[in-house]
Amino acid sequence: MAEILDVKDRPSPQAFDSPFFRELRQANVPVDLYERYNDDPQLQTVSDVVLAEAAASGIQRHQPQFIAIHFLATDKAQHE
Repeated sequence: MAEILDVKDRPSPQAFDSPFFRELRQANVPVDLYERYNDDPQLQTVSDVVLAEAAASGIQRHQPQFIAIHFLATDKAQHE
């Protein structure tokens, strides 16, 4: 899941219309909830759960040699 942001630092709608996102939807990963959870500081940990599910699905299906995951709650805690 590429972290593609628009000029307002919000996830770009084009990022959600990619072959990988279609694949995740077919695997029942709730990626369409990601943007809503991402915008709500109280729900960012839920956003991280969606991100973890997406990563697990991608790892199982594609077996990448390298993966980087940006967990929002962890990042926010580090900044604070």
